Amino acid sequence: MADLPLCADTVDDASIEVVEMRRFDGNDYFLNLRLTPEAGRKFAEMTAAMVGEELPIMLAGEVLISPRVNEPILGGTLQISGGKEELERALEALDEACR
Repeated sequence: MADLPLCADTVDDASIEVVEMRRFDGNDYFLNLRLTPEAGRKFAEMTAAMVGEELPIMLAGEVLISPRVNEPILGGTLQISGGKEELERALEALDEACR
C-alpha cells in the first residue's frame, strides 16, 4: 500500500483543539485534520486494507502515532492526540508542500 503524506497538498484544513480535563490537572490536545477528497479516498482504502494492523501516521518524516486500525476510517477526517508543542510543530509542518 502506498504512503499518504500529510502536507499542504493532502490536507484541506488543520487545527489544534484544547479539551480541558476536569478529572486531571491539565488539558488534552488534539490535532484535527480534514483531508482533501482524493486523500480521504486513499486513506479509506489504506485503512480498509490494514484492519487489525498498526498504521504509522507520519508527518515531516517522523512518526506521530501508530494506532491499530479497528475498522476502515471513512470521511477523510482524523484526530491525533499529543502534547501541545508536538502538535504545534506538526501543524506548522502541514503548511509545507509534499516532497
